[in-house]
Amino acid sequence: MTRNHKYREQKWAGVHYVDDGDVIRAGSRDYQVLYVPGHSQTDICLWNEEAGDAFVGDHLLKDISANAFMEPPSPAQADRLKALLQYRSSMARTRALAFRTVYPGHGSPYVGHQSLIDARFQEHEERCEAILQHVQDGLSTIYEISSAMFPWLQGVLCFSGFRKLWGTWTC
Repeated sequence: MTRNHKYREQKWAGVHYVDDGDVIRAGSRDYQVLYVPGHSQTDICLWNEEAGDAFVGDHLLKDISANAFMEPPSPAQADRLKALLQYRSSMARTRALAFRTVYPGHGSPYVGHQSLIDARFQEHEERCEAILQHVQDGLSTIYEISSAMFPWLQGVLCFSGFRKLWGTWTC
């Protein structure tokens, strides 16, 4: 798929951009900014080490596994970023931290981010093993492997939501 519009960096007046390691104050607490790319290239977590509160957006969703979105490279990049490898690295980074209460972008707050991350890593390993088995069984294209792994997704998929967000998509 390709996007039919030119890449443009977004710049908004009055917006303060944050970097990994910055500290921002919200309410009466300081939160460390953690850059956690993978699900998207703009994901961050906000963590208050003293209370253990972590606002994680879509980085760590309890009920579903966040997808690692493949994005086209920016004009300054020769190759696209490896989103799944970034996501796994970001999960390893946050696994090592002492989050207590996790506030996701979707769903209710929860505790136990380390066991959730362990489960996601296990799911990734199982998926890799299934892909390897399909390749060993003679499947060789992404379409063949995807069809075998996700038979319920057969047929034409509608990307109308992407059209609204990203412009016109063509196959």
